[in-house]
Amino acid sequence: MGLKENEGNKTRFMWLVPSSLFFFVVVPSLTLNAARYIERIIGLPDYLQTPTVYAGLPLLAYGGYYMVESIRGLLVEGGGVPLGDLVPDEQSNALLKEGVYSRTRNPMLFGYLVTLVGLGAIWGSPAAAFAFPPAFLVIWTVWIKGKEEPALEERFGESYREYRERTPFLLPRCSRSGLKVPILISQ
Repeated sequence: MGLKENEGNKTRFMWLVPSSLFFFVVVPSLTLNAARYIERIIGLPDYLQTPTVYAGLPLLAYGGYYMVESIRGLLVEGGGVPLGDLVPDEQSNALLKEGVYSRTRNPMLFGYLVTLVGLGAIWGSPAAAFAFPPAFLVIWTVWIKGKEEPALEERFGESYREYRERTPFLLPRCSRSGLKVPILISQ
Protein backbone atom coordinates (compact mmCIF):
# COMPACT_ATOMS: atom_id res chain seq x y z
CA MET A 1 0.00 0.00 0.00
CA GLY A 2 1.42 3.37 -1.02
CA LEU A 3 1.80 6.35 1.27
CA LYS A 4 -0.95 8.33 -0.49
CA GLU A 5 -3.40 5.39 -0.30
CA ASN A 6 -2.63 4.90 3.40
CA GLU A 7 -3.25 8.62 4.04
CA GLY A 8 -6.58 8.33 2.19
CA ASN A 9 -7.61 5.39 4.37
CA LYS A 10 -6.75 7.36 7.50
CA THR A 11 -8.75 10.35 6.27
CA ARG A 12 -11.77 8.17 5.46
CA PHE A 13 -11.51 6.51 8.86
CA MET A 14 -11.45 9.95 10.47
CA TRP A 15 -14.75 10.69 8.69
CA LEU A 16 -16.28 7.47 10.03
CA VAL A 17 -16.65 8.71 13.61
CA PRO A 18 -18.22 12.12 12.92
CA SER A 19 -20.44 10.82 10.11
CA SER A 20 -21.60 7.92 12.30
CA LEU A 21 -22.35 10.30 15.17
CA PHE A 22 -24.16 12.64 12.80
CA PHE A 23 -26.27 9.99 11.04
CA PHE A 24 -26.91 7.70 14.00
CA VAL A 25 -27.10 10.07 16.99
CA VAL A 26 -27.40 13.79 16.18
CA VAL A 27 -29.98 13.74 13.36
CA PRO A 28 -32.25 11.10 14.98
CA SER A 29 -32.08 12.89 18.35
CA LEU A 30 -32.91 16.25 16.82
CA THR A 31 -35.69 14.71 14.75
CA LEU A 32 -37.28 12.89 17.68
CA ASN A 33 -37.10 15.95 19.91
CA ALA A 34 -38.54 18.18 17.19
CA ALA A 35 -41.33 15.67 16.61
CA ARG A 36 -42.16 15.56 20.31
CA TYR A 37 -42.17 19.36 20.44
CA ILE A 38 -44.61 19.55 17.50
CA GLU A 39 -46.82 16.85 19.04
CA ARG A 40 -47.00 18.81 22.31
CA ILE A 41 -47.88 22.02 20.45
CA ILE A 42 -50.77 20.37 18.60
CA GLY A 43 -51.86 18.46 21.70
CA LEU A 44 -51.18 14.85 20.71
CA PRO A 45 -51.04 12.47 23.66
CA ASP A 46 -48.09 10.19 24.40
CA TYR A 47 -48.39 7.00 22.35
CA LEU A 48 -45.54 5.02 23.90
CA GLN A 49 -46.98 1.52 24.12
CA THR A 50 -45.39 -1.92 23.94
CA PRO A 51 -46.92 -2.93 20.56
CA THR A 52 -45.47 0.12 18.81
CA VAL A 53 -42.07 -0.60 20.33
CA TYR A 54 -42.15 -4.13 18.95
CA ALA A 55 -43.32 -2.89 15.56
CA GLY A 56 -40.46 -0.41 15.42
CA LEU A 57 -37.63 -2.85 16.17
CA PRO A 58 -37.64 -4.70 12.81
CA LEU A 59 -37.88 -1.37 10.97
CA LEU A 60 -34.95 -0.03 12.98
CA ALA A 61 -32.88 -3.13 12.14
CA TYR A 62 -33.82 -3.13 8.43
CA GLY A 63 -33.19 0.58 7.95
CA GLY A 64 -30.02 0.42 10.02
CA TYR A 65 -28.71 -2.36 7.78
CA TYR A 66 -29.16 -0.19 4.67
CA MET A 67 -27.49 2.79 6.35
CA VAL A 68 -24.51 0.84 7.68
CA GLU A 69 -23.99 -1.06 4.42
CA SER A 70 -24.16 2.09 2.32
CA ILE A 71 -21.62 3.88 4.51
CA ARG A 72 -19.37 0.80 4.58
CA GLY A 73 -19.59 0.52 0.79
CA LEU A 74 -18.65 4.16 0.32
CA LEU A 75 -15.68 3.88 2.67
CA VAL A 76 -14.36 0.47 1.60
CA GLU A 77 -15.33 -0.17 -2.03
CA GLY A 78 -15.82 3.44 -3.10
CA GLY A 79 -12.82 4.93 -1.34
CA GLY A 80 -14.90 7.94 -0.29
CA VAL A 81 -17.05 9.28 2.50
CA PRO A 82 -20.81 9.81 2.97
CA LEU A 83 -21.93 13.13 1.50
CA GLY A 84 -18.72 13.31 -0.51
CA ASP A 85 -20.23 16.22 -2.46
CA LEU A 86 -19.55 18.36 0.59
CA VAL A 87 -15.88 17.30 0.66
CA PRO A 88 -14.78 16.96 -2.99
CA ASP A 89 -11.36 15.53 -2.09
CA GLU A 90 -13.10 12.65 -0.29
CA GLN A 91 -15.63 11.64 -2.95
CA SER A 92 -15.80 7.98 -3.86
CA ASN A 93 -13.61 7.04 -6.80
CA ALA A 94 -15.75 4.07 -7.83
CA LEU A 95 -19.38 3.87 -8.88
CA LEU A 96 -20.97 1.48 -6.42
CA LYS A 97 -23.41 -0.89 -8.12
CA GLU A 98 -23.30 -3.99 -5.91
CA GLY A 99 -24.87 -4.95 -2.58
CA VAL A 100 -27.42 -2.44 -1.35
CA TYR A 101 -26.46 -0.18 -4.27
CA SER A 102 -27.76 -2.84 -6.69
CA ARG A 103 -31.22 -2.53 -5.11
CA THR A 104 -31.51 1.24 -4.81
CA ARG A 105 -29.38 4.20 -5.87
CA ASN A 106 -29.92 5.83 -2.48
CA PRO A 107 -29.63 3.13 0.19
CA MET A 108 -28.53 5.59 2.87
CA LEU A 109 -31.64 7.73 2.39
CA PHE A 110 -33.90 4.69 2.18
CA GLY A 111 -32.34 3.24 5.33
CA TYR A 112 -32.64 6.51 7.18
CA LEU A 113 -36.32 6.89 6.30
CA VAL A 114 -37.13 3.33 7.41
CA THR A 115 -35.07 3.82 10.57
CA LEU A 116 -36.90 7.05 11.32
CA VAL A 117 -40.28 5.31 11.02
CA GLY A 118 -38.98 2.59 13.35
CA LEU A 119 -37.65 5.13 15.84
CA GLY A 120 -40.96 6.97 15.71
CA ALA A 121 -42.80 3.73 16.51
CA ILE A 122 -40.37 2.87 19.32
CA TRP A 123 -40.53 6.39 20.70
CA GLY A 124 -44.33 6.45 20.30
CA SER A 125 -44.12 9.52 18.09
CA PRO A 126 -46.57 9.75 15.19
CA ALA A 127 -44.82 12.90 13.90
CA ALA A 128 -41.42 11.17 13.81
CA ALA A 129 -42.91 8.09 12.19
CA PHE A 130 -45.22 9.68 9.64
CA ALA A 131 -44.58 13.43 9.20
CA PHE A 132 -40.80 13.75 9.26
CA PRO A 133 -39.92 10.96 6.78
CA PRO A 134 -41.83 12.62 3.90
CA ALA A 135 -40.25 15.97 4.79
CA PHE A 136 -36.76 14.42 4.78
CA LEU A 137 -37.59 12.67 1.51
CA VAL A 138 -38.49 15.97 -0.17
CA ILE A 139 -35.41 17.79 1.14
CA TRP A 140 -32.96 15.03 0.25
CA THR A 141 -34.55 14.37 -3.15
CA VAL A 142 -34.03 18.03 -4.06
CA TRP A 143 -30.36 17.72 -3.00
CA ILE A 144 -29.82 14.39 -4.76
CA LYS A 145 -31.52 15.42 -8.02
CA GLY A 146 -30.01 18.91 -8.07
CA LYS A 147 -26.46 18.26 -6.86
CA GLU A 148 -25.52 14.61 -6.39
CA GLU A 149 -26.90 12.96 -9.54
CA PRO A 150 -25.49 15.58 -11.95
CA ALA A 151 -22.09 15.26 -10.22
CA LEU A 152 -22.19 11.47 -10.49
CA GLU A 153 -23.12 11.70 -14.17
CA GLU A 154 -20.23 14.07 -14.76
CA ARG A 155 -17.75 11.83 -12.90
CA PHE A 156 -18.88 8.43 -14.18
CA GLY A 157 -20.60 9.26 -17.50
CA GLU A 158 -22.32 6.46 -19.39
CA SER A 159 -21.71 3.95 -16.62
CA TYR A 160 -23.76 6.08 -14.22
CA ARG A 161 -26.50 6.71 -16.80
CA GLU A 162 -26.89 2.94 -17.34
CA TYR A 163 -26.92 2.34 -13.59
CA ARG A 164 -29.53 5.10 -13.11
CA GLU A 165 -31.74 3.54 -15.80
CA ARG A 166 -31.77 0.06 -14.28
CA THR A 167 -31.71 0.86 -10.53
CA PRO A 168 -34.63 2.42 -8.65
CA PHE A 169 -34.12 5.84 -7.10
CA LEU A 170 -35.31 4.94 -3.60
CA LEU A 171 -37.44 1.86 -3.02
CA PRO A 172 -35.22 -1.21 -3.27
CA ARG A 173 -36.21 -4.01 -5.52
CA CYS A 174 -36.03 -7.53 -4.17
CA SER A 175 -33.47 -8.67 -6.72
CA ARG A 176 -31.97 -7.55 -10.01
CA SER A 177 -34.73 -9.37 -11.88
CA GLY A 178 -37.30 -8.77 -9.14
CA LEU A 179 -40.11 -6.32 -8.66
CA LYS A 180 -40.19 -3.12 -10.63
CA VAL A 181 -41.30 -0.04 -8.78
CA PRO A 182 -43.53 2.69 -10.20
CA ILE A 183 -41.72 5.13 -12.47
CA LEU A 184 -42.54 8.01 -10.10
CA ILE A 185 -40.38 6.45 -7.39
CA SER A 186 -37.80 4.68 -9.53
CA GLN A 187 -36.63 7.58 -11.65
